[in-house]
Amino acid sequence: MDGNQVGVCISGSAISNLRFADDISLLVDSDLDLQSLVDKVNKTSGRFGLQISTSKTEVQVIGRDTAQSVIHVKLDNNELEQTEDFVYLSGTVSIATLLVIKTLHAGWA
Repeated sequence: MDGNQVGVCISGSAISNLRFADDISLLVDSDLDLQSLVDKVNKTSGRFGLQISTSKTEVQVIGRDTAQSVIHVKLDNNELEQTEDFVYLSGTVSIATLLVIKTLHAGWA
């Protein structure tokens, strides 16, 4: 995944993934970039004998007007479930969580 120019811009750097042990979160600005990154991770994992579980893999849209955003991303010809929130490192990530963080951060500025 290194050398990849897709991702979300954070402090001027493109961040495309967050990794901890066997958990990976992919971060991109478009569904096409997400599909491309999922395909790349799946192919690279396969080279090392690793398989991504389609039953444990979900996609999430975070941003403005997320209620209207439906994306279609496939892993090995299986469409991944789109979710409103997910657990990462024992914490729930959702649009509501991010809005609270953004509001708190704005209050500290």
